[in-house]
Amino acid sequence: MLFRSKRAIEVNERYLNPEEKQKMTEAKQVEIKNFISAKALEAIPTHLQPDKQTAMRMRWILTWKRDEAGGQKAKARCVILGYMDPQYEHRQVASPTMTRTSRQVMLAVSASLGFGVWKGDVSGAFLQGREYQGESFVIPTDDICDAMGIPAGSVTRLKKACYGLVDAPLEWFLTVSEFLVSIGFEKCVCDPCCFKFVEN
Repeated sequence: MLFRSKRAIEVNERYLNPEEKQKMTEAKQVEIKNFISAKALEAIPTHLQPDKQTAMRMRWILTWKRDEAGGQKAKARCVILGYMDPQYEHRQVASPTMTRTSRQVMLAVSASLGFGVWKGDVSGAFLQGREYQGESFVIPTDDICDAMGIPAGSVTRLKKACYGLVDAPLEWFLTVSEFLVSIGFEKCVCDPCCFKFVEN
């Protein structure tokens, strides 16, 4: 069964054929490796785990995307069900985004000075962010628990602002912002998402 959305088509695993299931399984393994290498979740000894009512759960979002050759590529993303966050109402959910004016000015200045313009994408961006501030708990999917070597249904401590958290976009913005400032960029007064590096 297909669920249509504006950005991608979410699929239900039950309706996939064996070949499609294999592709999704491989995509899941990539995402699990990202979680493990980013140390996004921290195992907690069983006797120290908080009540499961205080923990958020996770689920898989499986989609098909077009690859460079125009074929079908499986993409699996494990997301936290952020609406289950006990601190939901206290989280700052707004994250700055570049204004249209800033973008147009940047392109105009680049063209007038003969600068090249590049666009990029960060794979698994949120998992590469700074350590998550505060204390939150998550019950990972069974396959992530298995990869972490802990029993299914275990409560873990959240260490990175994973996809699905209401404040994950803000955490990613702050990570990028802190990094750019640390290597000498200056944040523009008129737009917090626009940075400049001035040399000579």
